Amino acid sequence: MRSASVIVAMTVVALVMFVCTASAQTWTEPLAITATDAVSGQSVSLNTGEAGRAEGAGLAIVAEAVQDQPGSGADRPPVRIMQISVTDTTGEDRAVDLRVALAADLVGWDWHEDINSFSPITPASLLTERQYPLVVVTPPIGDGLAMAIEPSQPVIYDLIADAQGLSLNARIGLTPLGADDLRSAAHVRLYFYAVDGQIGFRDALASYYRIFPEAFERRAMDEGQWLFAFPNTELPNPAHYAYHEGGPTDWQYDEEHGIGTYPYTEVSSRTIHMHRLPTDRQDALAAFEEYQGNQQLAVAQWAPRGGVADPEVAHTGSRSLRCEKDDPQAWVGASQDV
Repeated sequence: MRSASVIVAMTVVALVMFVCTASAQTWTEPLAITATDAVSGQSVSLNTGEAGRAEGAGLAIVAEAVQDQPGSGADRPPVRIMQISVTDTTGEDRAVDLRVALAADLVGWDWHEDINSFSPITPASLLTERQYPLVVVTPPIGDGLAMAIEPSQPVIYDLIADAQGLSLNARIGLTPLGADDLRSAAHVRLYFYAVDGQIGFRDALASYYRIFPEAFERRAMDEGQWLFAFPNTELPNPAHYAYHEGGPTDWQYDEEHGIGTYPYTEVSSRTIHMHRLPTDRQDALAAFEEYQGNQQLAVAQWAPRGGVADPEVAHTGSRSLRCEKDDPQAWVGASQDV
């Protein structure tokens, strides 16, 4: 198993969606792109609206425009797309903070928290969005501006709106162990498109759904709530439910009430029972060192239940457990005593 210090490379496809003003012109101001090494603090920057390259601090940034997509209406400018690639040039594992910013005077605009609420942007505003994959701002008159992250990307990000404009902060990893175009590289794709200022957040979502139709394709056809960790026979309103993650005990009750039964299966897990509860990250690291160094907390034995240790196949650990489950209600696995 590789050390936890190895940072796995990932493709970060961020979709930043912008709107133009009421004149329906595509927003063409340059993007300010900065890649900063999270350890050394050294950085490289690039300002570009179409294409460009910058190199420094053992990092390279390449930005280029991609073919535009049609807008959401005849009176809307096309969706403008730019791709940004960040590459390590040292051959080392790197943790990188990527910032992409569009400068715009947003004082007097509104920041839409969701479809029902919004807040005015003041000179002192610093609004950060982490709950939704997009941030939306609109002016008093005309079209507004949205910025979003692609739904399929597991990127840790902040979407920020302030008086100076919108920005995306993303944490990415670069490693020479990456395959193909992910070898010491990560890629970011930015989308720019218009948002109706009258229905800002709703219109931004409608365009978001249109750009990513597969992400919002309906696959679960039954309508109802999801039940987990609660006895189904004690539900006061079973007609409100369509999915039961649990069972198969009382599956007959589910059938009688039109609820689908989906047995909970934990394929694999690993748990460490600590001797004390850490207060923060640094204390957690110290507690783990104590755990490893305390012989009294060493592993005493493994207790398989319904399985046997495989002496030949190890996978990512020191051994594997082969299990066979005949009884659907039985617990199969292994416990560790310390």
